[in-house]
Amino acid sequence: MIRSIIYLFLIVVLVIVYAFTSDKINLGPYLNPTPPPIVSPIGKPIATPKNTPDPTPDPQKTAFISGKASYYSREGCLGCDPAFRTASGEILDDTKHTMALAPETVKQYKAMGKTLRVTNPKTNIVIAVKVNDTGGFSKYGRIADLSLASKNSLGCSDLCGVVIDFGNIVQ
Repeated sequence: MIRSIIYLFLIVVLVIVYAFTSDKINLGPYLNPTPPPIVSPIGKPIATPKNTPDPTPDPQKTAFISGKASYYSREGCLGCDPAFRTASGEILDDTKHTMALAPETVKQYKAMGKTLRVTNPKTNIVIAVKVNDTGGFSKYGRIADLSLASKNSLGCSDLCGVVIDFGNIVQ
């Protein structure tokens, strides 16, 4: 009898010590056990939270990014290739609707060579702009560098708020 009381006492002490020394006691499986899967009338499991697909949206279908865009041209291109060759291999042409995006954005949206819709929210002007270059302007808080033709067609000054639509790729 005394031995049983001592064992019970030791168990209580160990539980109390564990409760104060561990960051968190996980009682989830005991308080909220996982329910059995829901079965359809024909006997096949219906998707439950554990076997549903990852809810991460596909950036190709849903993404808009908005922010400030600067512009670049042959005349004032800092850090440009001496032959004005862009990351895509094209020659920088101030008369074409092109733009540069940050390398991580190009990679995330697979945007190199794609023509995207770019909107100036102040004027509601929307144009199609081809991504043909990358740049390091994101460290200055900008999302894109527009070509001179793109900047002028959107009605932008040197810095301009834009919305880039990755969901409606023109080509």
